[in-house]
Amino acid sequence: MKLLLADLLLLLISLGWFLSSTVQSQQQCARKFMDLSLVTYRAERISNNAVGNDLDNELRVLQEYQFNCSSTNITSLILGIDVRSGYTMFPSVQVYSTDGSLVTGSERTIYYSPSNVSTSGVFEYPLNPPIPVMNGDLLAVSQPPQASSVVRIYYTLPGVTFRSSRHSLSTENVNSNGSSITNQLILVYPVTDGYCVNSVNSINASIIKENAFKIHDSDRPSDNRQYLYPDIVFSCNGSLTKWIYGGIDHGNNPPNRLPELQIWRQLGPNNYNKTGSSLVNASAMIGTNLYEFIPQNPLQLQEGDIFGFYFPERSESQLSIYEQDGNGPVNLRYSSNVPLSSISQALSTFANNFPLVSVEVSVSTMPPIMSTTTPTTTTITVISASSYATLSTAILSSIEPSSLPSSVVIIIVLSVAVCIKKRSNKKENVVIEADVSLSLKFMPAGKGSDNSNTATEDNDSNDFTISNMNDNPAYGTASALTNSGFVYGDQGCTEKFMELSQVTYRAQYTSASAPGRTWDDKLRALQEYQFNCSSTNVTSLILGIDVRRATGSINLFPSVRVYRPNSNDPGKYDLVTGSERTIYYSTSNVSTSGVFEYPLNPPIPVMSGEVVAIVQPREEESVVRIYYIEGVSGISFSSSKEISIDSDEIDLGDTPITNELILVYPVTDGHCVNSANSINAMAIRNYFLTVQRSGAINDRRQYLYPEIVFSCNGSLTKWIYGGMNHNNMNNNSPELQIWRQLGPNNYNKIGSSLVNANTMIGTNLYEFIPQTPLQFQEGDIFGVHIPQTGQSVFSLYEQRGNGPLNERVNGDADNPYSTITQALVTDSNNDFPLVTVEVSSKLLIIILYLL
Repeated sequence: MKLLLADLLLLLISLGWFLSSTVQSQQQCARKFMDLSLVTYRAERISNNAVGNDLDNELRVLQEYQFNCSSTNITSLILGIDVRSGYTMFPSVQVYSTDGSLVTGSERTIYYSPSNVSTSGVFEYPLNPPIPVMNGDLLAVSQPPQASSVVRIYYTLPGVTFRSSRHSLSTENVNSNGSSITNQLILVYPVTDGYCVNSVNSINASIIKENAFKIHDSDRPSDNRQYLYPDIVFSCNGSLTKWIYGGIDHGNNPPNRLPELQIWRQLGPNNYNKTGSSLVNASAMIGTNLYEFIPQNPLQLQEGDIFGFYFPERSESQLSIYEQDGNGPVNLRYSSNVPLSSISQALSTFANNFPLVSVEVSVSTMPPIMSTTTPTTTTITVISASSYATLSTAILSSIEPSSLPSSVVIIIVLSVAVCIKKRSNKKENVVIEADVSLSLKFMPAGKGSDNSNTATEDNDSNDFTISNMNDNPAYGTASALTNSGFVYGDQGCTEKFMELSQVTYRAQYTSASAPGRTWDDKLRALQEYQFNCSSTNVTSLILGIDVRRATGSINLFPSVRVYRPNSNDPGKYDLVTGSERTIYYSTSNVSTSGVFEYPLNPPIPVMSGEVVAIVQPREEESVVRIYYIEGVSGISFSSSKEISIDSDEIDLGDTPITNELILVYPVTDGHCVNSANSINAMAIRNYFLTVQRSGAINDRRQYLYPEIVFSCNGSLTKWIYGGMNHNNMNNNSPELQIWRQLGPNNYNKIGSSLVNANTMIGTNLYEFIPQTPLQFQEGDIFGVHIPQTGQSVFSLYEQRGNGPLNERVNGDADNPYSTITQALVTDSNNDFPLVTVEVSSKLLIIILYLL
């Protein structure tokens, strides 16, 4: 039979590709619930006691770890920690050089809060920016008094040797040759570029993770309590199809009192309504102390809905659901002998334990598609392709062949073109490895009688062949479903390249239309923004900034802080303790889209009436400089005059400055920011774009960009770039390149293209398709050679500043290099080439034959 396009689309809809997919709680919609892996782990060890102790008011130099590369970056830390609420201090890490002196600018504070605890039990803290270290440097951790600390770093006594030395906080110089403590495994592991960490006693990240799990145990919550968890929210619309939970079965108790797992909706301050719930039991055991409950009817949920839990009197309950002690979200509770259905009063905050509860949800992602035909609906559990090896059987067993049309081949793959094995009379699961691009192919089986896209059967070769594949929304690259059929610079494999949108913009607008200015060693209060909720959190900042290369003399960063009105002195504001957050950027994490949105970790709590302020240290010593634009026509922006940077109290009684648009916008939970002059996030983004410019890259140069790397294996199929066509008869062209590092100061060019201005796809925007795709491996580096301008047909452009490290061969380079065996020179500028790419990456694909 012939399958119509509408039938195929509706079949895919019924398979859950468009409208719903079953996802575990660790995925996006329910990502704030405990991961199923951690629920399972805690349930299996429900009676185990916690082990370990926390550091207290001390600095520990971790002599155990040696950096065995001449230079590298610490990019993150694997941690064993306890995260609490209601305290104000945080630990930090810093680096000491071989002579024992503190490395200036190396300190990074470790921020966690109950709103961003790990749901998997693994705490990997990203260092932003990374910490540069050299051979011989030593990493240290500083733990403030534990009684005042939000985050406490732990150590255990596991019977392995681990070398560290103890010092006073704020020690400027340490004696690395002094006595060592060897029987305390400090639960910190530094992750570096290039695997440059050596441990004398073979301590690795896995050992730290394993011991970090042991510092917490589980217990049952208090009886007769109604709990709400405002940080465990659903981030989608959909329905809850299964609860999974850990606990103890009290089989001898009558089943008249059961725990209730709930979904709540907040209607206003201290006003909640329960929208769905399940009385759960121990009937369906799926693991050691692990149970599941499937509601008879899925529980409907909306984005922003909150998880709640009622625990009855233990002696009367058949089941006790347990919680992890600590390292969880905020717990709100209310004493009650029965589950509540509505709450209209303030709840008390109690600890931050983490219930051993995970969920499965079905996610609504699109409105229904109208059709004149009635499809047969089949529900399939959608499972990540990366887990195909263990879950392929589960995928197939969830499909009921009789519910599908009899001659359909459905290929759920990301592929440019695939040769498909002839269909058989049974369903099969075939794993192949192919070069693929990020697009979705749909194909009916059998010959089509019209001129539409068809798949035809070759009886001689027993293969199917794709014919006439095009960009029809129902076929080919499925352009109705995805922005692109390929991986551009904003996608995973090539995320360090400039995004196509930014390349396009910078190529079209090469000149800065507004001068960006900054201030120097002062504080500015942003009176423009008023918080119109009684309380909320500032979760991120939209910024207009200049990011420069950090050096020994350029090592300072701006920060944001909050001031609260002084009730006894109108016009005066006091610094809110613990509200300051440093804004770290470096050349390794500049924005590739031109939009700088800095996440605040943890978020800053603010209340109505409070004011956000920005601190800019000495401009000439700052890695990050915050811009303002003076005299924008038609725009008024209220801010304070420049105030001393160390002010704990500020006076905002004077008339504010209104003609300087400071490029900062605070993003909050619940859209609680009000601007007197209608300034919003989009306005800040758009005005920031006007203060940057682009221009030709310096000629006669061989550049490498060690921070623009490919993060997969595959092939490059297209270059897209911005520049200026000289419309001359010269023969020289810029060369775009792929390099592979073989060792220190040792690079080999493994692919390149001499690009031109023959194919124009936008204003000053061009593309070049290599005749043969350029092969690359994970870790390969982007490079470019620029010939002499007077002899070139084309000038390649770059964004001035706000880019990655620019390294080049010393001296003039009249011709492209093919190998480099000398130390590269780091440019003082960190400009960003207007280049993005399309690539085809090697992925493991699951093909389902549904017949």
